[in-house]
Amino acid sequence: MATREPRNEKLSAENGGSGEEEEEKWITHYSSNHRILLVGEGDFSFSLSLANAFASASNICASSLDSYDVLKKKYRNAASNLGELEKLGATLLHEVDATRMKRHADLAKQKFDRIIFNFPHAGFYGKEDSPRMIRMHKNLVEGFFRSASGMLRANGEIHVNHKTKTPFSLWNLEKLASESSLVLVRCVDFNIQDYPGYHNKRGDGSRCDSPFPLGESSTFKFRFRPRATKVSRATPRLGSTRKRSRHFRTTTVPMQLHSTSDFNYPQRGLPPTITNGNHYPRVFQRLGSGFAARYYGLRRVRHCLDRQRLEVSRTFNANLHDMHEHGHVSNSRLLAYQPSAPTRRGMLRL
Repeated sequence: MATREPRNEKLSAENGGSGEEEEEKWITHYSSNHRILLVGEGDFSFSLSLANAFASASNICASSLDSYDVLKKKYRNAASNLGELEKLGATLLHEVDATRMKRHADLAKQKFDRIIFNFPHAGFYGKEDSPRMIRMHKNLVEGFFRSASGMLRANGEIHVNHKTKTPFSLWNLEKLASESSLVLVRCVDFNIQDYPGYHNKRGDGSRCDSPFPLGESSTFKFRFRPRATKVSRATPRLGSTRKRSRHFRTTTVPMQLHSTSDFNYPQRGLPPTITNGNHYPRVFQRLGSGFAARYYGLRRVRHCLDRQRLEVSRTFNANLHDMHEHGHVSNSRLLAYQPSAPTRRGMLRL
């Protein structure tokens, strides 16, 4: 039954009243001070149960996927329930997709303390334990969480009433919620007797106005945790950085007008003696213009040239000189020249 608890009081003047104090009214987890959004309503009997407990529906926004005309055809009490809610001051919306509701014209700029989805269901298109049906249900709930997570006020909660036995437990609501940075803060037993006048409906097929067995059910309460968003986004960003790093190792670095880094790359025991600047003239002065590229020859020089082109920033003129020297070495052939000992020592310092 509806309960009244001695909690914080509010002034009716806030709602345009005479200024007399009005007691806050509660029914289970919901207060007359909460701004409440109900999603996927059938005959709107749950919304009316809350409104009757509060003796007002001015804090309630109730929505359905069906249009008003479809509701009247599917549920014999829908029209009367909607009429009562309207008299009590409720906001009533129809043809609202729970997975896209934050883009709805009447909801886009609103925030709520409680968002309630009673027994979400994607329809009857096969057995409940079939992988296809479970996937359809999970897609519905995941889309709802994604949309609702951006519609909460500070300390707001999303409540999902749901069966807890197999195959419904296979939906794994907690995991679906985590994809939208929502965390489960509490899970309590759901008892339909706590909501006088509420009648759960199948909502689809020839028996759409008939109730379905609830069995063991619970109210899952979720809250938004913004830190979860930062953590989940950091991982793919880290992966993409690694991919870019691998990419740059295999591509030529574009020429820059100013040098930005130092080249200090040890290659198989060779001392890192080359520093930033235009080094190719000094390299070839050491080696001599006609040295024979044997063991330390063509492959070694081309390796040094390639590494320096990748790692060292140079001026435009220096790049032209580097490309000229690179072409010179690439076209070199083994000569009959035997380098002297000082020359070999110079090559070892590359």
